[in-house]
Amino acid sequence: MSSPSDNNANFTPSSDSQGDFGRLRLAYFSNEFPHDNLHHLLRQLWNHSKDRAHPILATFIAEATLAVREEIRNLPTELKSLLPPFQTIFEFADYPELRKGQLSGSIDGLLLSAVEVATFIGYGNSHKFL
Repeated sequence: MSSPSDNNANFTPSSDSQGDFGRLRLAYFSNEFPHDNLHHLLRQLWNHSKDRAHPILATFIAEATLAVREEIRNLPTELKSLLPPFQTIFEFADYPELRKGQLSGSIDGLLLSAVEVATFIGYGNSHKFL
């Protein structure tokens, strides 16, 4: 039986090996919304998702929307009543009162995460690394 430190050795490259690090790409996600117009950016992402060239983006939006719907089902009735009907998670940006109310932190977190991940997917797809 190996010790935990033995297992770590399998994942840590030696200092003299270059391996795949020459091709390493880094993505940084801040905790701030993009300075661009949020509605415009979401519209662009949605339009790209409809293009057959961006199936990963379309899948992400559909799966994220499904996950949010499932989470909403678990909310107490008084919180569920605060949320409008929606087709995609991007539509929450159309309701500024949600970003100021009782669910503001959750809505902002949802929108920020969705924008960042969707933008990353779109970038990765157009640069052929996804």
